[in-house]
Amino acid sequence: MGSQPPYGSYPPPGQPWPEQPSEPAAPSYGQPGAYPPPPSYGAPPYPSQPGQAPYPPSQPLYGYAAPNIYVQPAAYVVAAPADPGSGPAVTSLILGIVGTVLAVLVSWLVCLSFIPIILGIVGFIMGILGFKSKTRHGMAIAGFILSIIAVVIPIVIFIIYVVADAAMYATPQ
Repeated sequence: MGSQPPYGSYPPPGQPWPEQPSEPAAPSYGQPGAYPPPPSYGAPPYPSQPGQAPYPPSQPLYGYAAPNIYVQPAAYVVAAPADPGSGPAVTSLILGIVGTVLAVLVSWLVCLSFIPIILGIVGFIMGILGFKSKTRHGMAIAGFILSIIAVVIPIVIFIIYVVADAAMYATPQ
């Protein structure tokens, strides 16, 4: 067993273990100033040879350069120019669809047949304005045609109603 205390017994407080030195020695790092100061960001850690100047600042360390956060990027995101006539094209299509559906449903009631006619006229005008659109030219054409249909259906139904009414009163009973 030698010089170690038996298992489970400890030295009295304040006394070191027998195999430990009384005071730990501080590691020696050499004289102050023996090593160069720590490098700044992007600079090499030390010269390649003692007495040689460090790398020039234009040469990046290990192939990576520090990003320059003060320079704006070269490419800017530019919004696409607005397509003239795309709004009227969509409006014409919506008014043409609503006007045509109302013309089919409501035109049998002669007192409400003015609603699809008004929607058709406004859709017709918006369709003409929508022809300028490059991306929604097809919508403008569809809205234009549906608006014409929304105007024509109530007029045709009104003519049929008037002719039928006149024919009914013209026949002798």
